[in-house]
Amino acid sequence: MPTSQPIRLLYLFDPLCGWCYAAAPAVAAMAEEYGPAFEFMPSGLFAGSGARPLDEAMATHAWTNDQRIAQMTGQVFSELYRVNVLARRDRPFDSGPLTLAMTAVRVVDPALEAQFLHRAQAARYIDGRDTTDPAVLAEIASGLETGLENLATRLVSDEDLATAAAARVAESRRLQSRIGVAGVPALVVRTTAGDHLVHGAALYGGREAVLPAIEAAAAA
Repeated sequence: MPTSQPIRLLYLFDPLCGWCYAAAPAVAAMAEEYGPAFEFMPSGLFAGSGARPLDEAMATHAWTNDQRIAQMTGQVFSELYRVNVLARRDRPFDSGPLTLAMTAVRVVDPALEAQFLHRAQAARYIDGRDTTDPAVLAEIASGLETGLENLATRLVSDEDLATAAAARVAESRRLQSRIGVAGVPALVVRTTAGDHLVHGAALYGGREAVLPAIEAAAAA
């Protein structure tokens, strides 16, 4: 159960990071237990200058990591994903569109971000859909809430949305720099006493690992 003292949970992640998908059960638990106190902090690891071609070397690197993650956590990386996403050479490995889409969802209702990310991760890693495609992201977002109409168009032309997403990434990078964390996922528990880092092992252990780790960090 959440601690009695006021805290914020700042979750540093990238929506195309396989290790962040490994943390998905912990993310669901944190969003459920802490509600508005849980905040997504997109790092832009694979967005902007971090985007790269999904060439043979990148696909092999990703699939090797994915198999390690699957063995460690039980998260599913399907054959559909390997064939329909990693084997394609006409789309980049770019989390920019997903970061924009999550920001659009946040503007409508921050409580929907966790649900949207879960849907997007399942669409990619299980159903083998390309979540760098604005049309796919618009379909994933459909039915979440009104206010997300014309999302595919907004992802490529809405300057205000791009500015908002860039501001989120900049804030995340400032936090990463201040606490000395380069990689994601990472969780910062913010209390009146300061910021406390929860290490990755707790994030990969699901609800049973992450909630006690948060309580311990909050009490530190």
